[in-house]
Amino acid sequence: MLAAALGVFFAWGSAPFVVSRINPPDDPVRLILPPDWRVLGFALALTFGVTLLFGLLPALGVSAVKPLRALQGREAPRSRRVLMHALITAQVAFCFLVLFTTGLLVATFEHLSHESVGFSAERLLTLDTFAQRAEPPALWLQVAGHLREIPGVERVALASWPLLDGNSVNSYISINEAPPMPRLAYFLRVSPGWIDTMKIMSMVGTFFRARRLPGRPS
Repeated sequence: MLAAALGVFFAWGSAPFVVSRINPPDDPVRLILPPDWRVLGFALALTFGVTLLFGLLPALGVSAVKPLRALQGREAPRSRRVLMHALITAQVAFCFLVLFTTGLLVATFEHLSHESVGFSAERLLTLDTFAQRAEPPALWLQVAGHLREIPGVERVALASWPLLDGNSVNSYISINEAPPMPRLAYFLRVSPGWIDTMKIMSMVGTFFRARRLPGRPS
């Protein structure tokens, strides 16, 4: 019970600490981990369950041993020793599983923290804009032009949504009015210069430029 109480106390303070480590002031993470009555109830049930499983059966086995036989140094019946060894093995295996899973989670998080996302987030500011009614693209291009005139601004580009925010739109691609390809492609509407603004490297192919395609609106 003392160990469970210390664990609950540690979890109560560690959850806000973990959120604060991945919660920069300029881009807050919406992650709420309050220990409510369900968490406390689960911890209490788990504590009593583990205590009864790993403590009650060995205690019953020991209480069944006669004092005279114990003083004489006689061994306990084989069935009791097998049960004791099985419980110890299960407890060690469970602890090993918990430690292995924790280490795997920490190693995965460390690896993902240093993984390249394909664009540069340094000196990059994302500005979400909302309009009361639908505005033509020309208006947003004018807004981007005004932002480029602000001192200290290097580049400005428009996109339907920021990268890695969970939004996605997919559809099929048809080239020269041919039947659509069987594979889905993901689309993101961006303005000219968005690739350069995000500093995305090209691995293969060419970029679309700001020009009107024959017979199609730009």
